[in-house]
Amino acid sequence: MLVLITFFIALITSILFYVHRKWEEDDAKMGISGPPCLPVLGNILEMKKYFKDDTANDRYLEFFEKYGDTFRLRLGPKLIIFTRDIKVVENIVNNPKFKKSSDYKLYEPWLGDGLLLSHGEKWHKLRKLLTPAFHFEILERFIPIYEDHGKIFVDKIRKLGEDKAVSIVPWFHAYTLDVISESSMGYKLNAQNDPQSKFVLANKGLLDVTIQRFYFPQYRIDWIWRLTSMYRKEKALIEYFHNFVDEIITKRRDFLLSEGASKQKRPALLDILLQGQVDGQPLSNEVIRAEVNNFMLAGHETTGTTLGFLAYILAKNQDVQQKVYEEICEKGLNNTEKSLKIIDLNSLEYFNTVIKETLRLYPILSGALKESSEDLRVGKIFVPANTAVCTAIRSIHLNEKHFDNPREFDPSRWEQETSKEERSPYTYQPFSAGLRNCIGQKFALLELKCLMVEILREFSMELEDPDFEIDARWGSLGYSKEDIMVKFKARH
Repeated sequence: MLVLITFFIALITSILFYVHRKWEEDDAKMGISGPPCLPVLGNILEMKKYFKDDTANDRYLEFFEKYGDTFRLRLGPKLIIFTRDIKVVENIVNNPKFKKSSDYKLYEPWLGDGLLLSHGEKWHKLRKLLTPAFHFEILERFIPIYEDHGKIFVDKIRKLGEDKAVSIVPWFHAYTLDVISESSMGYKLNAQNDPQSKFVLANKGLLDVTIQRFYFPQYRIDWIWRLTSMYRKEKALIEYFHNFVDEIITKRRDFLLSEGASKQKRPALLDILLQGQVDGQPLSNEVIRAEVNNFMLAGHETTGTTLGFLAYILAKNQDVQQKVYEEICEKGLNNTEKSLKIIDLNSLEYFNTVIKETLRLYPILSGALKESSEDLRVGKIFVPANTAVCTAIRSIHLNEKHFDNPREFDPSRWEQETSKEERSPYTYQPFSAGLRNCIGQKFALLELKCLMVEILREFSMELEDPDFEIDARWGSLGYSKEDIMVKFKARH
């Protein structure tokens, strides 16, 4: 027995030693260092607490300072390379050999193999089909949808009373969910008046469940995941989602085939999918459903949270809010009876700098994961096949090499720095960059400008606690740890 025990101890020691040496050799080959690894476990024990409270990005900033503009982590056997090196980032985001990381496959049961997750020829064909939907002439036709739901939002403010503070981010989420539901599916969800609707809660539930699989390796193993209550919750919510969207697709297809199609005044992205073709063939319901789910996810949580960050910035910086309001008045947009146009919203130059600076400090995505199916050398580093590479957006935005006093809110930097030729465009990428940049970024920017104009021309915003400082965290998306409590005062 003693011999057997001794044998197993020796075997385990040999395996651990082999893994340790292999990882050291791999680091040398990649030309990348990182925090010391435990054998087999890597950095997972060290990072667990940061993943649990969504503060991993703050830890990454420390690693960048210690190990340089590119470092590696090992979460068990999984290797991830993080980079804020602009040359490396530029090469990765523009190289078609890099596709979305296989980590995003965790969203596939929900989102399908649509524009967000697909790659190669399929992605190119879908992108080509959908790009015209975000042309300014089409976007102009979406603005009445923004305005109508904005009127509901403003009416809710009127009913609040001046001394009543509200946790504003859920309000914004309900607004953006209403907007994306009508603009993507032609369906009035009425989330603003029914925040406890099953669809609203299901959307949040799926986001919360999926992030567990992202951060905790044991949940990536299918048979372990299927034993959890989270899997059962995920399965039920996905079934509800798919049935909901399938019913809308069927009704919308019938509508477009009827006489009502010629009377349709408002566009829906679903119509483009129903009428579109790829390789001369109409899209299947499954493909269409995947794209609608993609629109619904990408088009509401992201913009709603960004509106929350923007409201915080404006309420915290009263001088900035006043300048935005004065600009709204100068452009003649303070008339509540005036319908907004793209040219009006894009003319708000100072407001644009405020939005840009808000997105620099609080990008909704802290980073984007990509990988290649083959070994690639990118600049001075070697990236092994099927290795996740994170282009660290937030860390780039907070890098003193690119921005003076990067943690300070300063919209004037965009008046001064925009034309600087020495600044790479890849130093600012709240909507990602390169081949896979966000197709809906103009849609989102117009939406948040439209709502803020509707709010600010009637109300000023204040924080319930003037000393409140946002504690921004990043899980699958950015968010504020504490509720952003805002009060509205009517302008007289």
